[in-house]
Amino acid sequence: LQIIQENHPSPQTIDDALSLKIFDSFINTLDSEKKYFTIDQIHELQQFKNKIDDQLLAGSSQFFDECFSLYQNAISNSETYFNKYQKHSFDLKLNESYESNSDQISFQSSKKALKKHWRLVLKRQYLEELYLSEIKNPQYNFEQHNQIAQKKTIEHFTHQFVELKSKSKKDLFEKFINTYLKQNDYQSEYYSKEELDKWNANYNRSFVGVGISIETTSDYPMVTNVIFNGPCWKTNKIFIGNKFLAISDEQGEMIDLAGLPIKEVLNLLKGKKGTEVTVKVQNQGNEPGIDQAQIEEVIIQRDQVTMEQANSFILKESSSENNIAYLKLPRFYRGEEGCAAHIYSLLKELESQNVEGVIFDLRNNKGGASFEAIQITGYFLEGGPIMRSQYADGSSNMREDPEPKEKFDMKLVVMTNPRSASASELFAGNMQDYKRAIIVGSQTFGKGTMQNFHEIAEENDSLQFGEIKLSVGSYYTGKGISPQYKGIQPDIELPNKFSLTKTGERKIDNALKFDDLDVKIPKAKSHIKQLENIRKLSKSRTSNNEYFTSILEQAKQYKAEQENTTIDLNYENFKKQKLHSIAQSSNKDIDDFEIQLLSFEKDKLDKLKYWQEKIENDHYIYECFKIMEDYLRLEEG
Repeated sequence: LQIIQENHPSPQTIDDALSLKIFDSFINTLDSEKKYFTIDQIHELQQFKNKIDDQLLAGSSQFFDECFSLYQNAISNSETYFNKYQKHSFDLKLNESYESNSDQISFQSSKKALKKHWRLVLKRQYLEELYLSEIKNPQYNFEQHNQIAQKKTIEHFTHQFVELKSKSKKDLFEKFINTYLKQNDYQSEYYSKEELDKWNANYNRSFVGVGISIETTSDYPMVTNVIFNGPCWKTNKIFIGNKFLAISDEQGEMIDLAGLPIKEVLNLLKGKKGTEVTVKVQNQGNEPGIDQAQIEEVIIQRDQVTMEQANSFILKESSSENNIAYLKLPRFYRGEEGCAAHIYSLLKELESQNVEGVIFDLRNNKGGASFEAIQITGYFLEGGPIMRSQYADGSSNMREDPEPKEKFDMKLVVMTNPRSASASELFAGNMQDYKRAIIVGSQTFGKGTMQNFHEIAEENDSLQFGEIKLSVGSYYTGKGISPQYKGIQPDIELPNKFSLTKTGERKIDNALKFDDLDVKIPKAKSHIKQLENIRKLSKSRTSNNEYFTSILEQAKQYKAEQENTTIDLNYENFKKQKLHSIAQSSNKDIDDFEIQLLSFEKDKLDKLKYWQEKIENDHYIYECFKIMEDYLRLEEG
C-alpha cells in the first residue's frame, strides 16, 4: 500500500468505492465463468463489500481468508456435479443454449440450480470434443465419435479439477494482491520470485525451451513462428503452418492436443535444458480430416533459446528499379550490445548498398528499453526532444536526440499493429511528430506508462516476498503526445482481424488516460509532402486485393463472435456456428517478390531460407513495399 500510494501517478483512494471494485474483481478472478460459487455463497461474502479497504489499512486478510475457504468448498461441490454427469448421454437435438460471456450471466441461485448448470457446461465441452473428433476421424461412425468425445470431456474436467485443487493459499493470495494492483492500472503487477525469474528471462531475450510460437485453431494448435537456430528449427522438420497433434508428457505418454488450451500445450513443451520432448506434427494439407501420410513424430531437445535480434534484407521485384530494404526489430532489447548498436550496423550496411528506402517493421514489438528506442530515433533526426516524462512526485524529465545530426537520410515506412507497444510507440510517434516516416498498419497498443520494480521485504531483508512492477509515471513523444490508451494512429491504415473491435489498453475498463502536453518542438524539414496521394494509391490497391478483402471478412466475423456469445447446444446448429466462425484469409502467393541477404551475409543460405518463408508472402510487407515505391517516386517527382 505504501509503495503504491507514494509512487503511482494516480493511486486509487483507499475507500469503500475501491473496496467494492476489489470485491467484484476478485470474485470474478476466482470464478469468471460462474460455475463454482452459488449466490448464497456470494451473499456470505457481501458483509465485506465495504470493508476490504479498512482491512487493507489494518493489515488484515479476513476477506481473502473467507473467500479461500468458500472457494475450496465450491470447487469440491462442483466436482461432485461433474462426477454425476461424467457418463451422461446428452440429447443432441434438444434446443438449448449456453452463454459464454460471464458478464451476461449471474451466479446460480442454489446448489440445485448450479447442478443443472453443470449439465450445460459439460454438454458444451462434449459438443466441442464431438466436433473435433468428426474433423480428425471422418472415417469413424457416431458411436466411435461419441466414445472419444466422452473420454476427452472427462479428461478435460478431471485435469481442470486437479489444477484447481493444487492451487495453494499462497497462489491465490498472489491473485488477490494483483486484484488490488490492477485497480490502480493495468500494467502494474506483483511477481513472486519464480515469476520474476520468468519475466527477466523474457526481457533479456533468452530462455530454455523449444523455440516456437503457436496459436489456437478450430482443432489443433498451429505453429506461427519457428525461432531461427532454436531447437525446433534445428530439427528441420517443424515449419510455420504445421499443426501439433500430440506432445509427450514426463512419463512419455502422448497427450492429444485437440481443443487443449494454449497454456497447457506450452506447459507440455517446457522442461529442463537437455531433456527431450516428442511432438506429433502434421504438415498442413487442403483435405479435411487427418492425412496419416503427413504426420511425423519429431524428437526435440530443449535448449537455451536466444530470441531473434534485429535483421535486415533487400527486397526485390523485377518491375521495381528502387533499392528498398526491410528491417525487422522484434523487441527493444538491451545488453552488452543492445538493439541500437545492431540497428546502427545494419543501417550502415544498407547505406553502403545505396538503399533509398527502409521498411521498419515494429509489428508485435511490445517495447523494452526506452534508452535503446531514444538512440535509434536519434539516427533519423536532426536534434530535438524525443521523450518527455512526468512522475508521481511531480518531477519531469526530457530526453533529447543524443547526437543532433541526422545519421541516415533514407526514406522510412514504419509498420505497426495492435501489439506494437511502449518503446515501439515512442519511436513511431516521434517519426510521425517530425514527419520523418509514414506509419502504416494499425492503431498501436496504447501503453504510455513507465514502470519500476519495487522489492517487498522486511526492513532487515530477512524475509523477501517478491517485487511489484509498478507504474510510476507517464511518457510522451517529443511533441508531448501521450500514446497511453489511444496509441499511435497510422498514417495509412491496413485492415487486420481486430479492425472492428477494441484492442490494447482500450479494452481495459479502468485504463489510465493522460492529456497531451502543451509543448512545441523545433521546426524540422518534412520528409513527406505527398502523403495524401500515397494514401489514395494504397487504398486503391488494398480495396481490390483478395487478401485484404478476406481480412476484412475475418474482422467482421470476429466482431460478430464478440457480440454473439450465446452457444447453441443443438448439435446441428452448433456445427453451423462453428463452420461460420472459421474465417480463412486468402493465402495466394505473391509472385515475383523476394528477399536478398545483405552483402556480408551472402553465405548464410539457411538464414535466407528461414526468412523467405516469413517475408516473401507477407501481404502487409508487400503493400509497404508498394507504398515505399510510391513514396520514392512522388517525392522525387
